[in-house]
Amino acid sequence: MEIDLIRINCGKYIEKSDFFKKCREDVFRLRYDVYCREMRVVKENSEEMLCDDYDFNSNTVIFSAGVEGRIVGTLRLVRFSERFSLPILSGHKDILPRMDKAISFWNKVYGGRFFTEASRFTLLKDFRRNRGSDGRLISIMLMLDYIEYCKDFGLTDIVGISNPNLLPFYQKIGFKPLFFIKDELTGIESPIVHGEVNSVGQGIRRLKIKITFLKMINRFRRFLVEWVRGDYISRAK
Repeated sequence: MEIDLIRINCGKYIEKSDFFKKCREDVFRLRYDVYCREMRVVKENSEEMLCDDYDFNSNTVIFSAGVEGRIVGTLRLVRFSERFSLPILSGHKDILPRMDKAISFWNKVYGGRFFTEASRFTLLKDFRRNRGSDGRLISIMLMLDYIEYCKDFGLTDIVGISNPNLLPFYQKIGFKPLFFIKDELTGIESPIVHGEVNSVGQGIRRLKIKITFLKMINRFRRFLVEWVRGDYISRAK
């Protein structure tokens, strides 16, 4: 399966590109399909899209994964600034002091660290982890593209709201839970997590190597089964 990765920079220059505007709209429709039609955690709307003000902000980059010309996965990066803040900070007034207490947020910011928020991590149902190694690989490729962008632009830290069921996975790749809040999108009590770009990147690469290795083993097993079956058939003849 061939996977195409596209980065969508959401600044004003996107208005000059019909291609990237369409890609962003396809991402909005993908989110709507998952969060409204499938999970039923957001209300229906006539446009059948899910987006917010940050999706039109120059501090935002949307990563998307396409298969056969169709966007099947997406992940959003928002860079912190004192002017625009981050989605989780602007949506929950009590999070910033709690985050400052947990990781000395302002000391890190004024000490030269650059924060991002990872959010809207969304995959179509047929391309998720439980649908085989290709689905897991799409998730990994989106996360690695996020990490590479951070490294290219000197971004050092990632925060976000994790699905509580996926917290063990995020811990394995380098994130640490800070505290729990009620996610406004899903209504679920969910952990706020934090990780440093370098350590999270290392964790994701280790996972990619493991998945790729397991994929090779599975292909080899299928080859052996087909070869044995063919051998039995030839013997029967």
